[in-house]
Amino acid sequence: MNKKIIIIGGGISGLTAGIYALRAGFKAEIFEFHNVAGGICTGWDRKGYHIDGCIHWLTGSKKGTDMYRVWKTCGAINDETTIYQSKYIVATIHEGKTYYLYSQLDKMEQELLSISPVDESEIKKFIESVRRCQTPPVPGGKPFEYMSFFEKMNLLFKHFKFGKVMVKSSKVSIKDYLSGFQSDVIRRMLSSIVPTELPANTLFFTLGIRTSGDGGWPMGGSYQFAQRMRGKFEELGGIMHTGTPVKNIIIRDGKAVGITLTDDSTEIPADYIVPTVDAYTVLHQLLQGKYEDTYFKERFDSPENYRFLSATLVSLGINADLKKYPEFLCLKLTHPLTINQTVYHELSMKNYSYDPEFNIDGKSLITLTIEDKEYKYWKQLKEDSPALYRQEKEKVAKAIIDELTAVYPELAGKTEMTDVATPLTFNRYCKTYQGAYMSFFPLTNIKRKRHRGLVDGIENMYLAGQWVYPNGGLPLAAMAGKFAIQRICKKNGISIDLDV
Repeated sequence: MNKKIIIIGGGISGLTAGIYALRAGFKAEIFEFHNVAGGICTGWDRKGYHIDGCIHWLTGSKKGTDMYRVWKTCGAINDETTIYQSKYIVATIHEGKTYYLYSQLDKMEQELLSISPVDESEIKKFIESVRRCQTPPVPGGKPFEYMSFFEKMNLLFKHFKFGKVMVKSSKVSIKDYLSGFQSDVIRRMLSSIVPTELPANTLFFTLGIRTSGDGGWPMGGSYQFAQRMRGKFEELGGIMHTGTPVKNIIIRDGKAVGITLTDDSTEIPADYIVPTVDAYTVLHQLLQGKYEDTYFKERFDSPENYRFLSATLVSLGINADLKKYPEFLCLKLTHPLTINQTVYHELSMKNYSYDPEFNIDGKSLITLTIEDKEYKYWKQLKEDSPALYRQEKEKVAKAIIDELTAVYPELAGKTEMTDVATPLTFNRYCKTYQGAYMSFFPLTNIKRKRHRGLVDGIENMYLAGQWVYPNGGLPLAAMAGKFAIQRICKKNGISIDLDV
């Protein structure tokens, strides 16, 4: 086969699409804006420390799942990859004692009951809801429209087990749901899992995966994960262009026929185009605002119903071995942290000492993820004064160091590296809309829908990337890349069974 697919964006979705395109017999070229492949799934070095910028836990790290087969096909993980499974999901400190939200569900229940016996009724209902969500169907095999009648019935049967929980809990936010617990410790731990303005079913779904034995950590982290995928793509014969931003998609007679680059107006032809970048870039830059898509328009125009997640990532290099400290900690702040108009009373901290790649010569990495809605503030601040922008980042880092040493006084003076990546940073390097790391989350009482992967009026262009799925994230980004290629295969009468 001589047909060629151009993929725009070298993140996880683009790499997945490229690998599956090559497995199907197409030629494939990826054009990536940044000089490193991987997109948001990335990491970087600062003063002898490696900072992980993405994965906290990975759906599909469990053998036998559809997503594991996708990751294996793409070379991201294999049977020899070490997957770290923590004994707990998060810890918190209250009145000098450390409490744990365990990964094993029965142990989680015992710990919660020991923390707050008066919450027994709520705890038991909570545990049962999580249990029903432990085996959610995450169909990574093929698009729903290509499933047989029996495959669809099997999927619906699997949905039945936890569907009632998911529907009922979609009507209340996590914040309102957690108000039913009397224990501040329980509320604090559970509120650190996902943003509390999201529907409660997001919490159950997440904990269902985490307690099912999935959701582990691929040792080595995000950067190595993505580079293994790039290696697989190039091993199969794919061509990767990094540092090569695409200017626009050429549409001729209603068909996508090629692209032009930002620094070269020469047309690069292709039989199919697969954009994997964010929806705003596709519609307003690559298609020059000439095409409207009702799915995306509704989501961009209704922030009260749909939320995309952006973050400021604060990384600390500590000249100390932190193996004895909690790996995941919900830190209650002694002094609230304020970024513009947003006030934070608690932050989630990750200690990477469990991974030898991040714990070298007795030095350790800590990162704190701050859910950040202040993209416009950061952008305006930097435009007005780069010096003030740096000062604000330094203020955030200092406040967090002070909070950390208030909890662990023995670490005072041992921070030798600080790095603060704001949503503006992620926008700068990854070109993702307002620095978002996950796409549209439907809020309470909003029906979840997926994009069909096509834009009206354009043939031979198949959308991928996490933005075509509600919630987004690495697994859905990979699925979108795979499904785009399967749709192209179907159009060409080629088998869509492409996994190893």
